[in-house]
Amino acid sequence: MRPPLTDRSKDLVLVGGGHSHVIVIRNFGMHPSDDHQVTLISVGADSAYSGMLPGLIAGHYDYGETHIDLTRLCQWAGVRFIKAEVIGLDSERKQLSLAGRAKVSYDIVSFDVGAEPDLISVDGASDFAIPVKPITKIWQRWTELQEMSLNLERIAVVGGGAGSVELILAMVESLSVEDIRFDLYCGSSRLLPEYPRPLGASVLKTLRRKGVTVHLDAWVDRVREGSLVLKSGERHDFDEVFWCTAAAPTPWLANSGLSLDSDGFLATKDTLQSLDDEHVFAVGDCASQIYQPRPKAGVFAVRQGPVLARNLRAKIIGKSLQSYKPQKRFLSILSLGSKTAVANWGRLFLSAKWVWSWKNLIDKRFMRSFEKLPDPKMSFKLNFRMNYAEEILQLHCGGCGAKVSSKALSQVLTKLSAEHPDNCMVSSDDAREITFPSHKVWQSIDGLRGLVGDLWQMGQLAANHALSDLFACGLQPHSAQALIVLPFATPTLQARELTQILEGALTVFKEANCILMGGHSMQGPELQIAFAVNGYLPGSSGHSLSKKGLQVGDKLLITRPLGSGILFAAHMQLLADGSHLEKALAIMAQSNFIAAEVCIQHGVKCVTDVTGFGLAVHLIEMLESSQGATAKVLDLPSFEGVLSYMAKDVRSTGHQSNKDAAAGYLSEMDQVGLEAELLFDPQTCGGLLMGVAPEELDSLSRALTSSGVQPYVIGEVTDNAGLIELC
Repeated sequence: MRPPLTDRSKDLVLVGGGHSHVIVIRNFGMHPSDDHQVTLISVGADSAYSGMLPGLIAGHYDYGETHIDLTRLCQWAGVRFIKAEVIGLDSERKQLSLAGRAKVSYDIVSFDVGAEPDLISVDGASDFAIPVKPITKIWQRWTELQEMSLNLERIAVVGGGAGSVELILAMVESLSVEDIRFDLYCGSSRLLPEYPRPLGASVLKTLRRKGVTVHLDAWVDRVREGSLVLKSGERHDFDEVFWCTAAAPTPWLANSGLSLDSDGFLATKDTLQSLDDEHVFAVGDCASQIYQPRPKAGVFAVRQGPVLARNLRAKIIGKSLQSYKPQKRFLSILSLGSKTAVANWGRLFLSAKWVWSWKNLIDKRFMRSFEKLPDPKMSFKLNFRMNYAEEILQLHCGGCGAKVSSKALSQVLTKLSAEHPDNCMVSSDDAREITFPSHKVWQSIDGLRGLVGDLWQMGQLAANHALSDLFACGLQPHSAQALIVLPFATPTLQARELTQILEGALTVFKEANCILMGGHSMQGPELQIAFAVNGYLPGSSGHSLSKKGLQVGDKLLITRPLGSGILFAAHMQLLADGSHLEKALAIMAQSNFIAAEVCIQHGVKCVTDVTGFGLAVHLIEMLESSQGATAKVLDLPSFEGVLSYMAKDVRSTGHQSNKDAAAGYLSEMDQVGLEAELLFDPQTCGGLLMGVAPEELDSLSRALTSSGVQPYVIGEVTDNAGLIELC
């Protein structure tokens, strides 16, 4: 038997989902290697292709055509995806600070975070102007304006460069409302100062022909609600103003300790590395090649991608890097609103409809390379190819020989105990005494395999999933112990990964006033996270919530949509839309504690949480032998996108066994719609299922809603013994 390859030993972290990084991810997906871990951190779950933004605003494309789904791309490439905002860099400790969550460590980091219009230098701009980037923000506002276009009289765009020209012409094309006035404010004495004068003059004529008023030498001094004040003192009114000025760097770069150019962008060598730190790379608009400066343009970011991918691989294995040599002249194509564009090369330019068609073909070809993802090649390590003949690697041990290294474990637990003294109390003893405020103790255990690449988020999900069993019994969590299997890696990487998992779990345990008291860790082929949790009944003896106790006539209510199993199955098959997954995870991360508290306050007795056996099996468990139920199939709530995946025959692997287990209790299965399949879907971090007396339903529903929990009435308990009628 061929021995396994060496463990992962390097963390490569990509910050930002820009053009270069999506090319890098595709490259690494096509040529995977087992000796490193790649992680993408991005504030958004998709990446906009900036060249198609004017077409999106104009209505030539829909949102999906102009955005790359980062969640799907990373799933395909085997890259961990973290949706978060990086707010700081400590190059000495090799750590990234993230907003609202644990720091992330790296061995090599690359930045492709782009740049945003400069709102800070003009008083009031950040309060009243809509920046053209990030694109998600402008797109959201633009769709709102389209719906209220009849109430708009004046739209202003501040800029004067290519981006502002494309934007305002796209807006004119989209609205086509004669009563709306469009104003473009340009601080320069001529339009498009970075282009040849004749081209600027030609585009100026196009703007005026389409009804846009162009204000030259119109430097905006301050912005107030509903008006711009120029340096000349003139005041101009607007209903909405869009900001498309020169790019400004990400603010936290100033405190990174790395060399910046005169405008505050990361200064890089021709190898795309920081001038100060060979482990830091930067590309796109957030960086400047000091020895070969070029303007901020998407064409450079696209062409940097393949070079960056090669250099990152070379840095991982200690090989020499290549220089990126940007071209001095490049083709620039500006969209002119309608399906017409102007192409510029040097001093030459040409405006025609076929130019737009040409640009459209180029843009769509680029996007297709991320839509139709090929099968990745078999993973085969570079260092294994070189060293296999010289070194036979030892098989990983099983049993206790599979434990995570003691050094890594001690390092992580000592750090977390110091940082979270009230919620992380770990001892070196083989067992710990637990003191409970009551003489009765309840214990439960639950665990998950890896669902998403974000280990911090996985820690949260696993902790919530385990605690939900206690909440469904009306119990107060007291303590927890972890059982975690980490994928094979070096002790350094395992320490980082264990830190992320436990930091995420501790956010949940803190909220529940639960103490993490230790546990057991192992190495294995895949990630697994489980928690044994202990709880008690505060203030009394005996259960206040139970699976049993339904009464005929009780209304059946659940507190969370269904379909997480289908959604994750679609994710594994590269069929899921990243936005659907993002929305579902936001709901799954919420605790069932509040819902359980409201139930207790309103006298609800019969409750269970919906987990891996699905809604139907859990309902059957709640019913007495003399009872049945009705289930309103069309009222079953589902996460966004789940029904469309079901229509494509996407199911979780546990779906059929749940269906078989419930089959003898169900009627009319052949006569109901596809929605009935939701009854059998295994749920992760599912909601609570409960029986509610009819007279309590309205008050309970109002209380749940006011507490931020969405209730769904899906049926009622009947005296039709052993039968669940689907209607």
